[in-house]
Amino acid sequence: MFDQVAAGHFWGNKIITANIVLTIITTACLGLRLWAKATTKAKFGWDDYLVILGQLLWFAQVPTQVFASRAGLQMTSFTDPKLLDFIYWVYIAGVFYFPIALCAACSILFFYRRVFPVQETKRLVDIFIVLHVLWGISTTIAEIFMCTPLNIPWTNPSAVPEKCINYPLFFVVAMSLEIVLNTAVLALPIREIMNLKMSMATKLSLGGIFLIGGASIISNIIRTIETYIPGDLFIDFAGDMFWIDIHQATALICANLPVCKPLMRASVTFVSTNFSKTFGSYGSYGSGFSGKKSSGSKGYESFPDATSQRSLVVDEGKDHIHMDHYEKQGNKNSIRVQHTVDIV
Repeated sequence: MFDQVAAGHFWGNKIITANIVLTIITTACLGLRLWAKATTKAKFGWDDYLVILGQLLWFAQVPTQVFASRAGLQMTSFTDPKLLDFIYWVYIAGVFYFPIALCAACSILFFYRRVFPVQETKRLVDIFIVLHVLWGISTTIAEIFMCTPLNIPWTNPSAVPEKCINYPLFFVVAMSLEIVLNTAVLALPIREIMNLKMSMATKLSLGGIFLIGGASIISNIIRTIETYIPGDLFIDFAGDMFWIDIHQATALICANLPVCKPLMRASVTFVSTNFSKTFGSYGSYGSGFSGKKSSGSKGYESFPDATSQRSLVVDEGKDHIHMDHYEKQGNKNSIRVQHTVDIV
């Protein structure tokens, strides 16, 4: 039988530290997202509401994990009443996992739906939204009602084999389905990006933004491998809480980062513009060097804020793409029908 007492002592302080650090990071990422929304005056969508809900659920989950960790650090043996307190708080904390994972995944899917206005892609996104919702609801119900009655794990652990589902098997199946679904979701935008008429370097840069979500999948694979114990009645509860924190935080961060890109780009433009002005002012002194760039000189010219682009523009029927000040245009005299997709 796995030593939950030793695991509780090993992971206890690490879980508390992870909760503090990751709460700060995920909150900061959500704050950047909301700031980006405010600065670009973009409308809120389902992707925004879902990631906010996921963050609120994270806040609710944190104290349950802290209570579980404190009980775990105080356990001395398998007969210690603190072990039952530990199992109770682990159960409460576990209820939050699937809703948070569902919110993060669906936030990314609704973001895809808004950024890629292609009907075929929208249909695929809708299918994956339905699959994720079915997965999230079914696993949450199974997590809550895994025993009959519900309090068997922390009132009579010896009755778990007769009164509860095979939790390690449920854990492996649920995590495997999540990994498969999230991997498929990760691949969704790649085809659309590859079809865009832009340089390969720009495609790779844009694709890299979406592939950041791969970190969440990797953390989930590590979690499954590290906490599953073949042949045992339970998994490594303390270790699972630690890896849950890593996985959920990574998912929430990945859901926020693409939307924060306009803010980061605007910040870079602001710094670059002010640096150029400062550098140019120094050029007006001394040996007649002028900060003003002549038409024949070599150098770089900053894009003025009024023309700074914050969208992905795709023209139908003509070769035209605009992303991060990169532009390739076909026939200049043609009439273009264009879609502008705000990324916040």
